[in-house]
Amino acid sequence: YYDQGYNYSKAIQGRSGVQFFMLTFCLLEAIQNVILVFPEERAVFLREQASSLYEISAYFLGKVIAELPLNLLVPLITLLMTFWLWNMNDVHSYNFWINLLNMELMYLTGTGFGLILGSVVANRTVLIALLAVVALPLLLLAGFFVGIDKGKHIMWVLQYISPCKYIFTTSMRNEFEDLPLYRVMFNPTDGTDIILTFKGNLVLDTFDLDPFPWWENYLAVVCILVATHVAAFALLYVFGKRV
Repeated sequence: YYDQGYNYSKAIQGRSGVQFFMLTFCLLEAIQNVILVFPEERAVFLREQASSLYEISAYFLGKVIAELPLNLLVPLITLLMTFWLWNMNDVHSYNFWINLLNMELMYLTGTGFGLILGSVVANRTVLIALLAVVALPLLLLAGFFVGIDKGKHIMWVLQYISPCKYIFTTSMRNEFEDLPLYRVMFNPTDGTDIILTFKGNLVLDTFDLDPFPWWENYLAVVCILVATHVAAFALLYVFGKRV
């Protein structure tokens, strides 16, 4: 992905691949960071909660708030190391900040999924196996690998509960809208090459992305983010009360 150019054919593969790679990294990194640590914390929590040292809500809220700065720092450092190195779209001043927002939301949502798994399963080996079971369907439904025909597959409904779909849509729009691209065409009449220039908006048509407004995509991601954390708290509450 180093120093990507503006050739139309290469841009479809390279620049779209970058966007998918970034959201994949944030999702997997966030879930993995939780499930590798949370089993040990969960055992201590259940023991102390059984002794009535503190409430479940106090522990969960304190954990989320305490880990929030680090969870926000990881995407920021990652983007600072890759944004200009990979020559991502910086036509507008807001391109960098939208990329950062997308990565932050994806990372925080991944943390929510990790907390759900960690609240239910205590075995780290099982959690690592479940990582692929949870993450791969979310990534497959993002829209990068293949478009889903609404008339043939019921899975097109499931893609709307995948945060990856909304993050990938906004990331692709942020990367390709107003991006100057070119294509070299051969002119058989005189044997010369013709350079055609156009905007990257044409690339978005090849991915058949839903034309939702920006705010609707972000609202959907925020709702999923909140829902995963609420579900994780509810599951932790249920298992905590059983001890």
